[in-house]
Amino acid sequence: MLTPTGSDALLDADPDLGAALDGAEFAAARDQVRVALLHLEEGKIRGKWGAGSPQLAGLLLVEGALLREVRTARRVTAELIGPGDMIRPFEEDGEEDVPVRAEIIWRTVLPTTLAAIDARTLQTAARWPAILTALLARGARRTQRLAVNFSLSHMVRISDRLLLLFWHIGSHWGRVTRDGVVVDLPLSHAQLALMVGSERPSVTVALGQLSEEGLVRRLEDRTWLLGGPVPEDVARLLTRTTALAAARNERR
Repeated sequence: MLTPTGSDALLDADPDLGAALDGAEFAAARDQVRVALLHLEEGKIRGKWGAGSPQLAGLLLVEGALLREVRTARRVTAELIGPGDMIRPFEEDGEEDVPVRAEIIWRTVLPTTLAAIDARTLQTAARWPAILTALLARGARRTQRLAVNFSLSHMVRISDRLLLLFWHIGSHWGRVTRDGVVVDLPLSHAQLALMVGSERPSVTVALGQLSEEGLVRRLEDRTWLLGGPVPEDVARLLTRTTALAAARNERR
């Protein structure tokens, strides 16, 4: 599943971890804090990614995208994981001592590179506490995104859930173009359904409506285009008339 691909400086793999360092500190940390890099083969993984190691604190996603599906009883939800996120798939969820058991399935959305954050990495990085603080903050950021996803899944209209989800993930994977914001993820209708707590047929219908309104459409390479300029307040897009008028005026 995981193929070693060499090593790299942690701050080359993820420069934002050194954002709080001055120039000299960044250069010193870049030179000394190194990580092993791993490539994750395409496909799906059920449950744990092997036995793991006591020395491995976690895996930092450097590039690519993963979808983490959680199956409980007859319901399935999904979390999109991308660059900068920390995961611990060697001690996978679903095995805790809780009444509701969960099955975890990981799927590769884009070719994925991971950095192994082990005891040696943390020991060396401890010379620059700001790096450790940044790593800890990644866990909090992922929790905050999950809270937003949870909130979106409780909206009544499927089209509203999808529209806000696309702009939400667009902040992470979006690329501004002349035509709008391109979300460089080949997400299927079925995967989007898991992310918004719906069924695939309902998502297909809602995406058709959003495409007709010029708000979201699929491109030939299976990525997605969010129509119009980047909104200051995404929630205003839920007022369709206002959103369409703004998009049309922008095109003129």
